[in-house]
Amino acid sequence: MSANGQKLLEIADVQPYMNSSWINLWGEEAKDLATEAVARAVRGEVGSFQAVGRTARGTVKSWDTVIQPHPRRAWSNRSLAGRLARHL
Repeated sequence: MSANGQKLLEIADVQPYMNSSWINLWGEEAKDLATEAVARAVRGEVGSFQAVGRTARGTVKSWDTVIQPHPRRAWSNRSLAGRLARHL
């Protein structure tokens, strides 16, 4: 996770989040949207969604998220690039 990602998500220590699913960062109401966006990226498409989510400190934020496959890599669970979660 980038330093900017940590700041936006209000994560002081990234270690507890290492090797965990990004989808689990989303609340129940947005997990299906996140899962579908990842599935689209796996198929070589661009996945996107807008949802409300809480930061690690509990701050409620609206997010505009885009996920796309990395253009030069075969699919793996670490090859999604262009992950953009933008606080609205």
